[in-house]
Amino acid sequence: MQIVPLRSPDADTINLLRQLLHQAEAGELQSLIYSAEKVGGDIQNGHTRLRNSYETIGQLERMKYLCLKAQNEFIVQLDE
Repeated sequence: MQIVPLRSPDADTINLLRQLLHQAEAGELQSLIYSAEKVGGDIQNGHTRLRNSYETIGQLERMKYLCLKAQNEFIVQLDE
């Protein structure tokens, strides 16, 4: 089966993945939680070994905060 991409590859996504791989290979990246939207709207998520639930909740809350902050900054730029 041959997969035909509906969109061209996203350079920001590729660069982020390369940075994460570099950090993991250097031993800097110790754990990872992710959520990704694939073409067609499918949601993919996963995580590396979790040390404890509090750490996991903290990472998710930090991710949520940063996403909301970026969204708010984007809206402010549109209003200017």
